Amino acid sequence: MNLDSVLSDLGKRILARDFFKIVPCEPTKTADFLQDEGAYEKLHNVIKSFCPGDKEFYLVKDDIDINIFSDIQKEIGYFVDENNVATPFRDLPELRSLSFKNNKVVRLFTIREAIDAVCKLINSQS
Repeated sequence: MNLDSVLSDLGKRILARDFFKIVPCEPTKTADFLQDEGAYEKLHNVIKSFCPGDKEFYLVKDDIDINIFSDIQKEIGYFVDENNVATPFRDLPELRSLSFKNNKVVRLFTIREAIDAVCKLINSQS
């Protein structure tokens, strides 16, 4: 399959709202797995049977930093109470006393058909 057919397949997935889906594995387990030598090769070998094109185009790693006390509007974490009132975490004194650090979260995304196989691979590693 050439690059044009990969682009065609990915384009169809976008239009069908069936693009990449998150691999629902524990982020720390995912990060640990990715530290292993050959991790990406193992992942690509698992997803290749589900990919109509070059397997390297069907896996995405996303690293995000989470700071629930952020002052940046788009990063602010909220507590929503029983009345559906949202309060920023940073404004809650009961949470402010807790020691939260920035957390780096590692997530993987792939095509829907390969999600179970990728989860199984990650969870099988110790």
